[in-house]
Amino acid sequence: MKVENIIFDFGGVLVDWNPRYLYKDQFDEESKMEHFLRNICTDEWNLEQDKGRSLSEATTLLQNKFPEFHKLIGLFYPLARYMFTYPQIPNQRTDALVNGSPDPLCCIM
Repeated sequence: MKVENIIFDFGGVLVDWNPRYLYKDQFDEESKMEHFLRNICTDEWNLEQDKGRSLSEATTLLQNKFPEFHKLIGLFYPLARYMFTYPQIPNQRTDALVNGSPDPLCCIM
């Protein structure tokens, strides 16, 4: 039987999402990365985008609040594809259905 469709669940069942995958190479110390993710680019902040706030607005909001992290905040959505791990299946098309924004900052896969 030929596989026609592959479905990924971004709830952590098949696909692992973790911003640490992106940011681990951006910090020289893990404790600095953890501080950044706990206090700057927080889960609560990210959930606001799931509720409809634009990625551009969210990014600008944090960049204005934490100018010392301007560059690192700016990586969150354009490089979001590096926050995911998922099964690699040869010769199969991979699509993603997310509740994300049509915002130009969004580049999932």
